[in-house]
Amino acid sequence: MGKYLICGRTDGIFRSADMGKTWERLSLPAVESYGFNLSVSGNVMYVMPNKGC
Repeated sequence: MGKYLICGRTDGIFRSADMGKTWERLSLPAVESYGFNLSVSGNVMYVMPNKGC
């Protein structure tokens, strides 16, 4: 997403401005540790909890 790498994991959403050398948490952990689905359109990132099937 522009100058950042974005990673959605079960312990939160993170971004890196230095190609993955360091990471900054952007959100609290997902409810029940299911993780997130991330989608980017232009300069907007959409985040939805991933509850599985």
